[in-house]
Amino acid sequence: MPSTLTSSYEALYDRIRGMESTAREVAVAALQWLLCSRRPLCPEELIGAVSGRSNVDTPLSPAIVLDCCCNLVTLDHEANRIGLAHPTVREYER
Repeated sequence: MPSTLTSSYEALYDRIRGMESTAREVAVAALQWLLCSRRPLCPEELIGAVSGRSNVDTPLSPAIVLDCCCNLVTLDHEANRIGLAHPTVREYER
């Protein structure tokens, strides 16, 4: 288990980089959209944006996007919004 928040984010980022290309593209695109967004997005908005940017052959679902993002992204079921798991995700730089 990493001892610092930065080490945790580095481990998650390395995990994403080690994924097969489609999953990596989904994660990177989703994170980029959420980092640039001023608000959490509804799942349909994010899936539409990610699908338009990546070479995904299969239909995306919120579960697939969440899985690809390795816990850096969460789904608020009550508000029906996908957003960064914590404000510090936005601050992490690699």
